[in-house]
Amino acid sequence: MELVFNEHNAYSLLKQLSFPRLGGSAEEKRAAGLLKKYLKSVGLRPAEESFNIQAYQDIYASLEILTPYRKRYDVSVMGNSGSTPNKGIRSEMVYLSSFTPEHIKTAQDKIALVYSGNINKTFYQRLHRHKVKSLIRIYEATPQLPQLKQGDLFIKAFGKIPSVFVSYEDGLEIIHKGARMVNLISRQKEFRA
Repeated sequence: MELVFNEHNAYSLLKQLSFPRLGGSAEEKRAAGLLKKYLKSVGLRPAEESFNIQAYQDIYASLEILTPYRKRYDVSVMGNSGSTPNKGIRSEMVYLSSFTPEHIKTAQDKIALVYSGNINKTFYQRLHRHKVKSLIRIYEATPQLPQLKQGDLFIKAFGKIPSVFVSYEDGLEIIHKGARMVNLISRQKEFRA
């Protein structure tokens, strides 16, 4: 059997799959059903394989700037990064514009604001070593879109640091207004799926 690529069918399938579908969720199951249906329609016999993953459910997240101005920002939890106490973590916040050991040390026992794309294993290890209370990660997309989770390898090696995402625009405002004292709440349910 010869399969011929059809750009209209491919585009139609992509449009149907254009919704958030976090691993282990009902939306992921819906996406798998759409893919199976498509593959059958072109004469293939799809097979489904299951495996366990660490999953999470976003319960509630909030970032409130307390000084030098007051404002509440919409944020999203970073999956599997742990939760703050119910009332949150009230602490000084430090923006880490560089990741040298000296600069990371300034975030010891504080909340760190970082650009999300720059976190690697060494940086995460240093944050954990300096007992950073929580991370606020600036993300280029809308915080509701990424539905990202902390990698299992980082957690197993160093432990959890409760983390949230803030939009790029809000992150810039927080930096430019010189936010110092914040209250961060991040609650999620973690489970195997």
